[in-house]
Amino acid sequence: MVGDHDKITAMINLLTNEFTSLPQSESSKVILVLVFVSLIVLVDWIVKFVVLV
Repeated sequence: MVGDHDKITAMINLLTNEFTSLPQSESSKVILVLVFVSLIVLVDWIVKFVVLV
C-alpha cells in the first residue's frame, strides 16, 4: 500500500507538471488534473474491491 501511495503521488505530480506547460486556460488544466486524479482513485478503489471479493 505504501508503494501504491508513492506511485499515485508521482502520477499526480507528473500530470500537474505536464499540464502546467500546456497553452490551455488554467481552469481547463485544473479540470483535466481532477479528472485524472479521480480516475486513479476510482481504479484503485475497484482493484481493492475486486481483491476482497
